[in-house]
Amino acid sequence: MKLSKGEPFDKTGTTYNIDMTREDGGNLGYIRRGQLAPPLLIEEAAFSLKKKGKSVEVVRTPYGYHIIRMEDMRGTALRPINQVKEKISFYLPTRKKQGVPTSNM
Repeated sequence: MKLSKGEPFDKTGTTYNIDMTREDGGNLGYIRRGQLAPPLLIEEAAFSLKKKGKSVEVVRTPYGYHIIRMEDMRGTALRPINQVKEKISFYLPTRKKQGVPTSNM
């Protein structure tokens, strides 16, 4: 694999990628849980990464093969319920209308 031989991730993403992220070296940008299309194999792999610069092995989905690398992570600090209560009360009914299960959030 070219990545293991030191080829830059973005060069590999530009060369071998066939989706809309090709021009940006395969960069998905920041992702949130629930943002990616099912199956959630890509999401599970992405959120298993804990250190910047780490990659997962190839993940196969119905959409093809994927290699995921963490470039950066936004803070995940917990906030007091009184700071997020209003946002949650808006978010959950919206998700329910969209048919998205909310029981495992």
